[in-house]
Amino acid sequence: MYHALVHSYLRYGILVWGHATQSVLKPLEIMANKAIRIMTFAPFGNIDLKSVYQELKLLEVPRICKLETGNFEYKHQNNLLPIQICNHFENSSQISHNYGLRSRSRNDPPRFLSRTKTGEKSLQFRKTQIWNEIPSEIKSCEFFNAFKKAYKRFLIENTI
Repeated sequence: MYHALVHSYLRYGILVWGHATQSVLKPLEIMANKAIRIMTFAPFGNIDLKSVYQELKLLEVPRICKLETGNFEYKHQNNLLPIQICNHFENSSQISHNYGLRSRSRNDPPRFLSRTKTGEKSLQFRKTQIWNEIPSEIKSCEFFNAFKKAYKRFLIENTI
């Protein structure tokens, strides 16, 4: 029921709104926590639900955003996105030069530099940060479904 009534709504468009300020995301987190409390008969109040989320193998709102952003970047790195979307992320605002200082591997996306706090909430900026947090053995998965499963397991088991 959680996936049908709550999770699907949280995932919809999360690449766009998921990196918003905490004040914007807080009501969604409260709503998801209420649903979890009702499903598990957990008491309401100031009780940490991290263990409940882990037990149910569910992700909290910020981690759903990380998962979806990681999935997006995996597809981008492996040319699994439509060409129109890839072209949008290959623009002049990305810094990717090759002066021979460091060689970039396939798993290193071009860096996006931002001069403002608003720019730091953009997908172009956050996807690089999130991609760099993912362990290399997960990034090197050959198939998307294997990556998605391994990264979700990593997010559930580890508190980043």
